[in-house]
Amino acid sequence: MNIIAHTLSDKGSVISNELEFANSNLPWLNKNRDNIRFIKATDDNKILIEDIAKMVDQSSKTKLWTQKFYRSKVSPILK
Repeated sequence: MNIIAHTLSDKGSVISNELEFANSNLPWLNKNRDNIRFIKATDDNKILIEDIAKMVDQSSKTKLWTQKFYRSKVSPILK
């Protein structure tokens, strides 16, 4: 992940979410903490598609998602 973060972090903003594993986000935060934006989860640990769509713009080049989210301990639920 460090190699990917160092290679891509200057190519555009990174979109992640607050449920993501910390070790997935740390390389991006260490490289350029101003370049990563986090999507807030709902109270029931869901990431809404509308919230993802609001974050995506011309500057967002990398989307950081794993198969399971840390806090919910289940596969992501997109509503």
